Amino acid sequence: MVANGNIYALGGYSISGGNGGVVVATVYYSHIDGNTGALGAFSTATSMPAERAHGGAAAYNGYMYFVGGSSQSGAITSTVYYAKINSDGSLGSWLTSANAVPTARYVHAVVAASGYLYAMGGCSSQLPVTLQCSGLLNDTQYTALNADGSLAGWSAHASFATHRETY
Repeated sequence: MVANGNIYALGGYSISGGNGGVVVATVYYSHIDGNTGALGAFSTATSMPAERAHGGAAAYNGYMYFVGGSSQSGAITSTVYYAKINSDGSLGSWLTSANAVPTARYVHAVVAASGYLYAMGGCSSQLPVTLQCSGLLNDTQYTALNADGSLAGWSAHASFATHRETY
């Protein structure tokens, strides 16, 4: 995720020592040198309110958004978090939107453009043990973004001919 000349890594899995993965809420960011493309040292930003992996992130009008994803237990979520992006690239406190995406999803795409946030495709459920996607989604949900970063409320939009995930 890139916003305001910084690159961000939000949540995901942390794997160490061969003990499997742990879902994390940590957010890291680094300034991108506009002349060379080189990254500065990574700093820790305000962590998300809960651990999430396989969610989608976008930035718009000074706010960072994180939609859906999966928890450590493997539960697929519909929660939307958002935080103000500070001028130095750090993040303000995360807020939980009162308007969750209508269908819980993970491994989906999230895009912000022209005052709207879009959640597209992904999976709504997974098989036990293998954790493979079993609830394939081909829909697009969208919501207007308010000036304070909050979401106006989700609506359905056109669907893909076939499902899309992990893109």
